[in-house]
Amino acid sequence: MSEKDLLNLEAISIKIRRDVLHMVAKAGSGHIPSALSIVELLVVLYYKILNINPKYPNAKNRDRFVLSKGHGCASLYIVLAGLGFFPKSELDKFESMKGILGGHPEMHTTPGVEVSTGSLGQGFPMALGFAMSAKLNNADHKVYTIVGDGECNEGSVWEAAAIGAHFNLDNLITIVDLNKQQSSGSVFEVQNPHDMADKWRAFGWYVVEINGHDIRQ
Repeated sequence: MSEKDLLNLEAISIKIRRDVLHMVAKAGSGHIPSALSIVELLVVLYYKILNINPKYPNAKNRDRFVLSKGHGCASLYIVLAGLGFFPKSELDKFESMKGILGGHPEMHTTPGVEVSTGSLGQGFPMALGFAMSAKLNNADHKVYTIVGDGECNEGSVWEAAAIGAHFNLDNLITIVDLNKQQSSGSVFEVQNPHDMADKWRAFGWYVVEINGHDIRQ
């Protein structure tokens, strides 16, 4: 990545953070910490990695992205609007009956959203289903998903992790957002995850640990 690209992505990330605060404050509702903790991850995915085209959101060969921790959707909406999946004016109607942007992503309502998520532990298994389907159909697109660390308390996450490793779904890239917080407190107080990276390795996954706010990483 060139220095120019890096500075551009950092500038986009800063603007998204401001827009998240503005959007949630105006709506009087929303999850600010969980949205801010994934900003740079979304920016790098959508601006540098994902094979997508807002003009053809349902293209067969597109990459798929699933925000399993659906409550962090405010930043996802801003990214999608910035890329042209829907008008930016919709951001001013976040969580209102007049708009298309709910408190959790809805696939039949918001362009660019692949699956409805919000019930924790369900988005990741659906992403795994996308990846398995691609393998069975010899498709070469990839599936990306972001899972919350608190969400990993759900047993369905580990069932899906075991299946993904068993079937060698190397077309599925899973990002665990280890922001160390969940709705009722610190993840270490609510249900200590211990070493999350070692857990995923024990389930058969290849793991890379990064600072999710460092765009270079």
